Amino acid sequence: MESFDIQVYDGLMDEEFPLESIQPKSDDELKEAAIATIEQVAEEANMQQMSYAAGLLPIQYYDRIVARDYARNFSCNSGSMNDHSSCHNSKYKFYSGNDCANFVSQCIREGGLEPDDYWKPYTSEWISVRYLTSHMEGNYCYASSNDLDAFAGSIINLLNRDGTNAGHVGLVDQNDTRTMTLCAHTACRKSVPFSWFSNRNFYVPRWDSYTNSWTTLH
Repeated sequence: MESFDIQVYDGLMDEEFPLESIQPKSDDELKEAAIATIEQVAEEANMQQMSYAAGLLPIQYYDRIVARDYARNFSCNSGSMNDHSSCHNSKYKFYSGNDCANFVSQCIREGGLEPDDYWKPYTSEWISVRYLTSHMEGNYCYASSNDLDAFAGSIINLLNRDGTNAGHVGLVDQNDTRTMTLCAHTACRKSVPFSWFSNRNFYVPRWDSYTNSWTTLH
């Protein structure tokens, strides 16, 4: 069979080009093109996600609901001040008789806040109430004396009558303005009313992971 070299003339461009150049692509060619497009889109999306994550502040990684769930999972109402397996995550040390700050630090860490140069296991900022609350206020939280500010995942801090720090903390696990509860260690308590801390203030995360917004205090 005799073959012909057919050329198509484009009047707009004033040039000729082979007929084969405008033939539809084969199924294999279309499949390869689709795969290449999908890979490119996925790569661009991944780059955008990495760029977004790089711009986040540390507190924006803190998921207060995850921290709340951890607090509930590793607390009980036995009132125990000693190590007991149901409320001791073996991943961490347990400080018999003095585990409250260590417990709150665990909750916050498991909620997604990465340790820093000072707050890390088992520094003073991790296991001491005074240093923990000071570090959180200086870097990740606002201090508030208003119960309404203390959403789940906030630190609740016991005060003396004169307003000084009494040396005991817990983690707020619920606050819908009617039911306000906390979890704590030493003595071990789970979802008990705020009134267990008769005089109190709070350290509220500056970022609310539930609403994806910066905290507004009352």
